[in-house]
Amino acid sequence: MPISREEFDQGWIDLTPDVRAILEANPERALTVEEVRRLLTQGFGREATPKEVEEALDRLVEQRRVERRDLRGALYYAIIRRRSRIGFQRG
Repeated sequence: MPISREEFDQGWIDLTPDVRAILEANPERALTVEEVRRLLTQGFGREATPKEVEEALDRLVEQRRVERRDLRGALYYAIIRRRSRIGFQRG
C-alpha cells in the first residue's frame, strides 16, 4: 500500500483524507465501514483493517464532517452537507 511522504516521516498512516474523499464523492449515499474499506482499496490502493477505517470515520464524526447512524444494527456514515450562503438572506 503506498503512503504519503508525510505519513512515512511521521511514522503513522492517516486514512482520514482518503475516507473523507470517498464520502464526498458519494454525497447521496451512506456507507458502512466495510463499504468504505472496499472503496479505499479500489480507488486509492490503500489496504486497511475495518478497525483502522472505523477510527478514521470516528475522527471525521468528531470533526463534524461526517455523521453516523445505527440502522438495524449496522453503522452507516455519510458526509455532512454544508449549505452554501450565496446571495442575501432575508431577516
